Amino acid sequence: ENFDVAIAAYRKVLSLNPRSDVADDAQYAIGHALVKKGEYAKSIPEFDKLMEQFTSSEWLDDAQFEKGVCYLSQKQYAEAISAFSQVALKFPQSPTLSDALYHIGLSDEGAGEPQKALEAYQKLIQTYPQSEQKVNAYFRMGDIHHKEKRYKEAAPAFESVLSYKSELIPEAEFKLADCYFQQNDYARAERHYQQVVSRGANAEWVKEAQARLSWIKAHPKP
Repeated sequence: ENFDVAIAAYRKVLSLNPRSDVADDAQYAIGHALVKKGEYAKSIPEFDKLMEQFTSSEWLDDAQFEKGVCYLSQKQYAEAISAFSQVALKFPQSPTLSDALYHIGLSDEGAGEPQKALEAYQKLIQTYPQSEQKVNAYFRMGDIHHKEKRYKEAAPAFESVLSYKSELIPEAEFKLADCYFQQNDYARAERHYQQVVSRGANAEWVKEAQARLSWIKAHPKP
């Protein structure tokens, strides 16, 4: 897509008739196009302009959310958390609420606050059980526990991922198998490593799974 051409067209709309019924659409579209271009620093003032000049726009919650995305993409985690938190405070009926909460978790992770991230993901799962972000929250929870070698806590989170249709399943299965292996639950580990090999989604995972399966076979239970 030629975002520069689109941005120029939207600016022309605003220049010719800044009070038109589609002026707020154009203003939001400028910020959104800049996000698509990866020009996050330039996007933020465009979203601010929308919120300042078009206080009744239907795009206000989206603009607030995308401000958070801009900050997160620039690794400005404190600013991102603040922006995402404002979505719930200003727009309690917004369809972006669960997305904002998930991104708060991502921001907490980026800021080196895994416990706060876990709390955000758990809140998402409990508050928005129908959210499409629920499976992502389960995966992130599992990954945090797995990285910190809390295998017992990680396993049920990864198990939950497997109950969804998700592109995260291959990685979740590989890490779930490792959770059981690290807990000496070789029967479950073997079952999931076999699934990893069967899926063949990642050559390194398959190689590791095959090595673990060979180890399990060479060390049968007494």
